[in-house]
Amino acid sequence: MSDAPIITEKDAYEQLGNGLLALAGAMATAGASPLVGAVALAGPTVALLFGRGMHRFAERRLPKFATSFLRAFDATPEEAARKVNAAADQPNFTESLDDVMMRSFRQMMDAVDDEVVSVLGYMAGVYTFERKKPDALFRGLGRVLCDLESRELDQLVRIIRLARLAQREDPEIGLTLDDNGQVVAQAGNTRLYEPKMLPNFARVFRLLKQEGLAENIPGDGASAGAMPRKPDHEIQLDSILTSKISEIIDPMWKPTSIEGYTKIVRESETA
Repeated sequence: MSDAPIITEKDAYEQLGNGLLALAGAMATAGASPLVGAVALAGPTVALLFGRGMHRFAERRLPKFATSFLRAFDATPEEAARKVNAAADQPNFTESLDDVMMRSFRQMMDAVDDEVVSVLGYMAGVYTFERKKPDALFRGLGRVLCDLESRELDQLVRIIRLARLAQREDPEIGLTLDDNGQVVAQAGNTRLYEPKMLPNFARVFRLLKQEGLAENIPGDGASAGAMPRKPDHEIQLDSILTSKISEIIDPMWKPTSIEGYTKIVRESETA
Protein backbone atom coordinates (compact mmCIF):
# COMPACT_ATOMS: atom_id res chain seq x y z
CA MET A 1 0.00 0.00 0.00
CA SER A 2 1.32 3.44 -0.92
CA ASP A 3 2.18 5.88 1.85
CA ALA A 4 1.30 8.81 -0.38
CA PRO A 5 -1.38 11.13 1.04
CA ILE A 6 -4.90 10.65 -0.28
CA ILE A 7 -5.10 14.36 -1.11
CA THR A 8 -2.12 16.63 -1.66
CA GLU A 9 -1.74 20.20 -0.47
CA LYS A 10 -2.14 21.35 -4.08
CA ASP A 11 -5.37 19.35 -4.40
CA ALA A 12 -6.67 20.97 -1.21
CA TYR A 13 -6.14 24.48 -2.59
CA GLU A 14 -7.78 23.53 -5.89
CA GLN A 15 -10.80 22.11 -4.06
CA LEU A 16 -10.98 25.29 -1.98
CA GLY A 17 -11.13 27.27 -5.21
CA ASN A 18 -13.89 25.02 -6.53
CA GLY A 19 -15.82 25.44 -3.30
CA LEU A 20 -15.62 29.22 -3.40
CA LEU A 21 -16.79 29.38 -6.99
CA ALA A 22 -19.62 26.96 -6.27
CA LEU A 23 -20.65 29.16 -3.37
CA ALA A 24 -20.65 32.19 -5.65
CA GLY A 25 -23.02 30.37 -8.00
CA ALA A 26 -25.31 29.27 -5.19
CA MET A 27 -25.54 32.80 -3.83
CA ALA A 28 -26.58 34.28 -7.18
CA THR A 29 -30.20 35.42 -7.18
CA ALA A 30 -32.82 33.73 -9.34
CA GLY A 31 -33.00 36.74 -11.61
CA ALA A 32 -29.27 36.77 -12.30
CA SER A 33 -29.31 33.98 -14.88
CA PRO A 34 -26.38 35.41 -16.93
CA LEU A 35 -24.22 35.33 -13.80
CA VAL A 36 -25.30 31.79 -12.96
CA GLY A 37 -24.52 30.68 -16.50
CA ALA A 38 -21.14 32.41 -16.50
CA VAL A 39 -20.17 30.83 -13.20
CA ALA A 40 -21.24 27.41 -14.46
CA LEU A 41 -19.26 27.84 -17.68
CA ALA A 42 -16.06 29.46 -16.41
CA GLY A 43 -16.24 28.41 -12.77
CA PRO A 44 -14.17 25.20 -12.98
CA THR A 45 -11.37 26.91 -14.90
CA VAL A 46 -11.31 30.01 -12.71
CA ALA A 47 -11.46 27.87 -9.57
CA LEU A 48 -8.57 25.72 -10.75
CA LEU A 49 -6.40 28.74 -11.56
CA PHE A 50 -7.35 30.43 -8.30
CA GLY A 51 -6.56 27.35 -6.24
CA ARG A 52 -3.23 26.75 -7.96
CA GLY A 53 -2.31 30.43 -7.58
CA MET A 54 -3.00 30.26 -3.85
CA HIS A 55 -0.90 27.11 -3.59
CA ARG A 56 2.09 28.63 -5.40
CA PHE A 57 1.86 31.75 -3.25
CA ALA A 58 1.69 29.80 0.00
CA GLU A 59 4.38 27.36 -1.15
CA ARG A 60 6.78 30.29 -1.61
CA ARG A 61 6.06 31.85 1.78
CA LEU A 62 5.29 28.97 4.14
CA PRO A 63 8.89 27.71 4.55
CA LYS A 64 10.07 31.16 5.71
CA PHE A 65 7.07 31.50 7.99
CA ALA A 66 7.48 28.04 9.54
CA THR A 67 11.24 28.39 10.08
CA SER A 68 10.80 31.70 11.90
CA PHE A 69 7.85 30.34 13.89
CA LEU A 70 10.07 27.55 15.27
CA ARG A 71 12.90 30.00 16.00
CA ALA A 72 10.68 31.62 18.64
CA PHE A 73 10.81 28.33 20.58
CA ASP A 74 14.55 27.72 20.24
CA ALA A 75 17.43 28.82 18.02
CA THR A 76 18.26 25.15 17.31
CA PRO A 77 15.68 23.69 14.88
CA GLU A 78 15.74 20.20 16.44
CA GLU A 79 15.27 21.59 19.95
CA ALA A 80 12.51 23.93 18.73
CA ALA A 81 10.67 20.99 17.17
CA ARG A 82 11.01 19.00 20.39
CA LYS A 83 9.52 21.87 22.43
CA VAL A 84 6.61 22.29 20.00
CA ASN A 85 5.84 18.57 20.12
CA ALA A 86 6.04 18.54 23.92
CA ALA A 87 3.69 21.53 24.19
CA ALA A 88 1.19 20.17 21.66
CA ASP A 89 -0.40 17.92 24.30
CA GLN A 90 -1.37 20.90 26.45
CA PRO A 91 -4.90 22.26 25.80
CA ASN A 92 -3.96 25.89 26.43
CA PHE A 93 -1.18 25.57 23.84
CA THR A 94 -3.45 24.31 21.08
CA GLU A 95 -6.09 26.92 21.93
CA SER A 96 -3.53 29.69 21.60
CA LEU A 97 -2.06 28.09 18.47
CA ASP A 98 -5.44 27.93 16.70
CA ASP A 99 -6.19 31.61 17.26
CA VAL A 100 -2.70 32.86 16.44
CA MET A 101 -2.16 30.69 13.37
CA MET A 102 -5.46 31.54 11.69
CA ARG A 103 -4.74 35.23 12.01
CA SER A 104 -1.08 34.80 11.06
CA PHE A 105 -1.87 32.77 7.95
CA ARG A 106 -4.12 35.57 6.74
CA GLN A 107 -1.38 38.11 7.44
CA MET A 108 1.19 35.98 5.62
CA MET A 109 -0.99 35.73 2.52
CA ASP A 110 -1.92 39.43 2.67
CA ALA A 111 1.61 40.85 3.05
CA VAL A 112 2.81 43.04 0.18
CA ASP A 113 6.48 42.07 0.50
CA ASP A 114 7.94 38.58 0.99
CA GLU A 115 10.58 40.04 3.30
CA VAL A 116 8.13 40.52 6.19
CA VAL A 117 6.96 36.88 6.16
CA SER A 118 9.77 35.79 8.48
CA VAL A 119 8.82 38.50 10.98
CA LEU A 120 5.16 37.46 10.87
CA GLY A 121 6.20 33.85 11.48
CA TYR A 122 8.41 34.81 14.41
CA MET A 123 5.64 36.94 15.95
CA ALA A 124 3.23 34.00 15.65
CA GLY A 125 5.80 31.78 17.33
CA VAL A 126 6.38 34.24 20.19
CA TYR A 127 2.66 34.54 20.92
CA THR A 128 2.17 30.77 20.72
CA PHE A 129 5.19 30.04 22.91
CA GLU A 130 4.00 32.52 25.54
CA ARG A 131 0.39 31.24 25.32
CA LYS A 132 -0.81 34.74 24.46
CA LYS A 133 -3.92 35.56 22.51
CA PRO A 134 -3.60 38.08 19.66
CA ASP A 135 -3.78 41.56 21.17
CA ALA A 136 -3.62 45.14 19.90
CA LEU A 137 0.15 44.87 19.32
CA PHE A 138 -0.23 41.62 17.36
CA ARG A 139 -2.98 43.04 15.18
CA GLY A 140 -1.52 46.54 14.75
CA LEU A 141 2.05 45.44 14.04
CA GLY A 142 0.74 42.72 11.75
CA ARG A 143 -1.13 45.30 9.68
CA VAL A 144 1.93 47.57 9.55
CA LEU A 145 4.10 44.68 8.37
CA CYS A 146 1.53 43.66 5.74
CA ASP A 147 1.52 47.20 4.32
CA LEU A 148 5.30 47.59 4.11
CA GLU A 149 6.67 47.65 0.59
CA SER A 150 10.08 46.60 -0.70
CA ARG A 151 12.93 47.59 1.69
CA GLU A 152 10.58 49.39 4.08
CA LEU A 153 11.09 46.71 6.74
CA ASP A 154 14.66 48.00 6.98
CA GLN A 155 13.29 51.50 7.51
CA LEU A 156 11.05 50.28 10.33
CA VAL A 157 13.95 48.46 12.01
CA ARG A 158 16.13 51.57 11.86
CA ILE A 159 13.38 53.76 13.31
CA ILE A 160 12.85 51.38 16.24
CA ARG A 161 16.60 51.07 16.90
CA LEU A 162 17.02 54.83 16.99
CA ALA A 163 14.00 55.21 19.27
CA ARG A 164 15.33 52.60 21.73
CA LEU A 165 18.70 54.33 21.92
CA ALA A 166 17.18 57.77 22.40
CA GLN A 167 14.72 56.50 25.03
CA ARG A 168 17.65 55.49 27.24
CA GLU A 169 18.19 59.21 27.73
CA ASP A 170 14.56 60.31 27.61
CA PRO A 171 11.59 57.84 27.62
CA GLU A 172 9.39 60.51 26.03
CA ILE A 173 11.75 61.23 23.14
CA GLY A 174 10.26 62.06 19.77
CA LEU A 175 11.65 61.37 16.31
CA THR A 176 11.39 63.82 13.43
CA LEU A 177 12.41 63.97 9.80
CA ASP A 178 14.68 66.90 9.02
CA ASP A 179 14.85 68.76 5.70
CA ASN A 180 17.36 66.20 4.39
CA GLY A 181 15.00 63.29 5.02
CA GLN A 182 17.00 61.97 7.98
CA VAL A 183 15.35 60.64 11.13
CA VAL A 184 16.54 62.77 14.05
CA ALA A 185 16.26 62.36 17.83
CA GLN A 186 17.57 64.82 20.38
CA ALA A 187 18.72 62.90 23.48
CA GLY A 188 20.21 65.27 26.02
CA ASN A 189 23.04 67.09 24.32
CA THR A 190 23.47 64.36 21.72
CA ARG A 191 21.76 64.55 18.37
CA LEU A 192 21.08 61.08 17.00
CA TYR A 193 20.12 60.46 13.43
CA GLU A 194 19.88 57.79 10.77
CA PRO A 195 21.35 58.40 7.29
CA LYS A 196 18.80 58.82 4.56
CA MET A 197 18.43 55.59 2.57
CA LEU A 198 15.00 55.66 0.97
CA PRO A 199 12.28 58.34 0.93
CA ASN A 200 9.91 56.08 2.88
CA PHE A 201 10.46 57.11 6.47
CA ALA A 202 7.40 59.41 6.44
CA ARG A 203 5.20 56.58 5.15
CA VAL A 204 6.42 54.24 7.90
CA PHE A 205 5.79 57.00 10.47
CA ARG A 206 2.25 57.30 9.14
CA LEU A 207 1.62 53.54 9.24
CA LEU A 208 2.74 53.30 12.87
CA LYS A 209 0.42 56.12 13.90
CA GLN A 210 -2.43 54.76 11.79
CA GLU A 211 -2.29 51.45 13.67
CA GLY A 212 -2.06 53.06 17.12
CA LEU A 213 1.58 52.11 17.72
CA ALA A 214 2.80 55.72 17.81
CA GLU A 215 1.51 59.27 18.21
CA ASN A 216 2.30 62.77 17.04
CA ILE A 217 4.73 64.69 19.23
CA PRO A 218 2.68 66.83 21.66
CA GLY A 219 2.57 70.55 20.88
CA ASP A 220 2.71 72.37 17.57
CA GLY A 221 6.50 72.05 17.33
CA ALA A 222 6.91 75.65 16.25
CA SER A 223 9.17 78.01 18.10
CA ALA A 224 9.07 81.75 17.41
CA GLY A 225 9.41 82.30 13.67
CA ALA A 226 9.71 78.58 12.89
CA MET A 227 7.46 76.62 10.56
CA PRO A 228 5.12 74.07 12.22
CA ARG A 229 6.14 70.44 11.90
CA LYS A 230 4.48 68.28 9.28
CA PRO A 231 2.42 65.52 10.96
CA ASP A 232 3.90 62.82 8.72
CA HIS A 233 7.41 63.98 9.68
CA GLU A 234 7.14 63.33 13.41
CA ILE A 235 6.52 60.44 15.71
CA GLN A 236 6.52 59.61 19.40
CA LEU A 237 6.78 56.01 20.61
CA ASP A 238 6.07 54.67 24.08
CA SER A 239 9.29 53.16 25.47
CA ILE A 240 7.65 49.90 26.62
CA LEU A 241 5.87 49.45 23.30
CA THR A 242 9.08 50.24 21.42
CA SER A 243 10.87 47.44 23.27
CA LYS A 244 8.07 44.98 22.47
CA ILE A 245 8.14 45.88 18.78
CA SER A 246 11.93 45.57 18.76
CA GLU A 247 11.78 42.10 20.33
CA ILE A 248 9.61 40.95 17.43
CA ILE A 249 11.11 42.65 14.38
CA ASP A 250 14.74 42.83 15.55
CA PRO A 251 15.20 40.18 18.28
CA MET A 252 18.98 39.76 18.01
CA TRP A 253 19.82 43.48 18.30
CA LYS A 254 20.85 44.97 21.63
CA PRO A 255 21.08 48.72 22.25
CA THR A 256 24.67 49.93 22.23
CA SER A 257 25.90 53.20 23.72
CA ILE A 258 24.63 56.40 22.16
CA GLU A 259 28.20 57.52 21.55
CA GLY A 260 29.01 54.34 19.64
CA TYR A 261 25.86 54.58 17.58
CA THR A 262 26.45 58.23 16.70
CA LYS A 263 29.99 57.37 15.62
CA ILE A 264 28.73 54.56 13.40
CA VAL A 265 26.22 56.87 11.77
CA ARG A 266 28.82 59.54 11.08
CA GLU A 267 31.26 57.01 9.63
CA SER A 268 28.56 55.62 7.33
CA GLU A 269 27.81 59.11 6.11
CA THR A 270 31.42 59.80 5.14
CA ALA A 271 32.14 56.30 3.77
